[in-house]
Amino acid sequence: MLALLRRFFTPTVYVTGYLGNDLTFACGQSLAPGREHQVKASLPDGQALQMTITVVKRAADRYTAQVLYPPLAINALVRCFPPPPPQASGELHYKEAPGAFTTHVRTFAIRSKDLPNFKATSAELSLEGTRAVLDGPIEAGQELTIELEVDHSEMSSLKIRCKVAWCSQRDRTSHVAYLEFLDLDSQQTHELGGYLAGLKTGSAVAPEYRR
Repeated sequence: MLALLRRFFTPTVYVTGYLGNDLTFACGQSLAPGREHQVKASLPDGQALQMTITVVKRAADRYTAQVLYPPLAINALVRCFPPPPPQASGELHYKEAPGAFTTHVRTFAIRSKDLPNFKATSAELSLEGTRAVLDGPIEAGQELTIELEVDHSEMSSLKIRCKVAWCSQRDRTSHVAYLEFLDLDSQQTHELGGYLAGLKTGSAVAPEYRR
């Protein structure tokens, strides 16, 4: 009886997008931000998925959330919403909103004594922060120093102070977290900004940022 009632009262969300681990959807019911919710997700391809999410933000009936589990639902979302095709430069990059920093879909090694197994891998990177794949959970709100290892000879690894904005389970063996950069100094902004600008032009470092 309890399972039947839970299924009857489970809210239905109408998914409009999925990128990274950000789920965007519309829902006629009120879902409180910062809490876990069990929902029935209706996808554009006709699939109906049961999943557990954490709502990150809400604007009227539009929501952004992190998908916690199950992995099968995450895999279905990835198939329904594949990443954008590569740009002419060969790199993936996008803006979440007009005027926002450009986010690059890039894989780098991240190391820190405060990370599970002392390491992580970036999935996306901007001047504001990085979305990272971890071997285990990390507490939201925690501050830590990471070493970001970039992949070219013109720029050494960067030590950056970060704050964990959120962390959610990705699958059975990994978690995904957003590490927000705190107070980049002028040299770090110059080096990282130059490298990211270079990704869009296809050069190692944008000319205006070279030393």
